[in-house]
Amino acid sequence: EAMSEMAAPVLIVEDDDGLRRQYRWAFPEFELSLAARREEAIDLARRSPPKVAIVDLGLPPDQDGATEGLATLDTLLEICPDVNVIIATGNEDRTHALNAISQGAYDFFRKPIDIDVLRVIVERALRLYDLKAENRRLAAAPQPPVVAVFAKTSNGYKRTVLPDNTFKPETYAFAAGGRVDGREARHGVGRGPALARRACRRARGDPRIRG
Repeated sequence: EAMSEMAAPVLIVEDDDGLRRQYRWAFPEFELSLAARREEAIDLARRSPPKVAIVDLGLPPDQDGATEGLATLDTLLEICPDVNVIIATGNEDRTHALNAISQGAYDFFRKPIDIDVLRVIVERALRLYDLKAENRRLAAAPQPPVVAVFAKTSNGYKRTVLPDNTFKPETYAFAAGGRVDGREARHGVGRGPALARRACRRARGDPRIRG
């Protein structure tokens, strides 16, 4: 099993040595990358894009402010647009943390660290990342053709299975009809989902059609 499947990549950006050790102790199940400064964090993120990043707002040289932490957030989202960034702040004022949220951070927490609370935040962020990745994968996957036909029967028109050789494989079609004098009567055939839906609506508008 690959490392990416065994351990989620998480980036920690924290200039305090003791807190970095605490993070490593608290999250042994993750593939942690630890950085003390913005430049180091960006280099790590480029080499191994994280799913989640925990970023201290008070990074040097602005430990008492938030300019360096917010700059780290912006750059991480630029190079890893899908990462969920969790902001760590020791500021009593929530303004910096709320600014981070408005700039694209996923969530924030206040120091001192409550590991149980932080674990919940990180696990939710990881689940959200994986869910979005799966949605992107499904959206990018080729969609099978959708074909429906309404065939004429003694009781009116009913939905049935369209013969495989009626349309080319890439055709998306909704058709209605049956054979009239050896010719198939259709309400519409569309190439592509939009035309298919319009054809289906025309078919369903026919009062003779059932099913």
